[in-house]
Amino acid sequence: MLSAIGLVFLLGSLKSAFLEGTRINLPIVTIYLPGSLILFNNIYRNNFFRVSPIARDKVFDVIDLGIVVADSSGMISDLNPCAIKLLDDLFEIRGAAPGKRMEEVFPAYPDWMALTKTNAAGELELHLTSSGLHFIHIRVYPLQSNHEAMVGSVSIMRDVTSLRMQEFALKTRAETDALTALMNRASFMDELGKRVRMAQQAGERISVMMMDLDKFKGINDTYGHDDGDRVLRAVADVLKEVLRQQDAIARIGGDEFAAVLSGVGRREAADIANRVLRAANQRVVQLGSGASVPLKLSIGVCDNTGAATEEELMKCADKAMYLAKGRTGNCCIEWE
Repeated sequence: MLSAIGLVFLLGSLKSAFLEGTRINLPIVTIYLPGSLILFNNIYRNNFFRVSPIARDKVFDVIDLGIVVADSSGMISDLNPCAIKLLDDLFEIRGAAPGKRMEEVFPAYPDWMALTKTNAAGELELHLTSSGLHFIHIRVYPLQSNHEAMVGSVSIMRDVTSLRMQEFALKTRAETDALTALMNRASFMDELGKRVRMAQQAGERISVMMMDLDKFKGINDTYGHDDGDRVLRAVADVLKEVLRQQDAIARIGGDEFAAVLSGVGRREAADIANRVLRAANQRVVQLGSGASVPLKLSIGVCDNTGAATEEELMKCADKAMYLAKGRTGNCCIEWE
């Protein structure tokens, strides 16, 4: 990355000499990048760009951003080592060299090509999967004459994979229950709200299941919280196995779990809840102490027949769950 001294040097020495040859004076095109600034203020009459040696040594060859310069016909005039490495390693494009047209080098990226042909700056983010998941941010800067005619373009490429992975990890951490890897309460309520609105617009049924572990406090008190965590993870595993992939499942706190089933009415939701109960009852959790405990759940279900909002759905399903717990436990009750 360029240092502050390098920037001062660049401004002092490149303002009038960044591009060499017989020149047509154009308004200075200033490109601000993280830690760098590039000036384009002259252009060959034949629209062929060439970076001066002093600029190449100090900026072009060492900057950690890929730079591809093309003339008005789409012919590549220059590209720096970072661009060559990005194209070779990630795009799997070999031989991208001056004298080749952009269409020859990037036939698989029409969106990028479209940006190089416009008269307005644009951005594009490509998701590359051939060499693993990569996110490449591309900013295309068109170069224009005094009459706003397109005379070339400069494409700046930056590998932002690490940044996107960090953002994804933070988002996942904020939305996920760390113990079970299910959704947490906040993300579940957001998802439930979206699905309720979609169901209302489509005139479809949607159901909520609320689940609570029976006698979980006794497990924690007798065997300790580590074994209690084993039981909670076992419940999460059962829910993932029985419920559909499109169903949203969450641990909403303590030993309480919830699921939203789109396109499912109350009766069908009760059938699914009973399948969850059967699968849970067949699961015996081996504890660290050597003891084992069966999984028993109280489940309440409610659909949007009589509950218009996500809050009402949760409240009705919660009431049904406590009715199940108060009756015998290890059963399902529908809220009517």
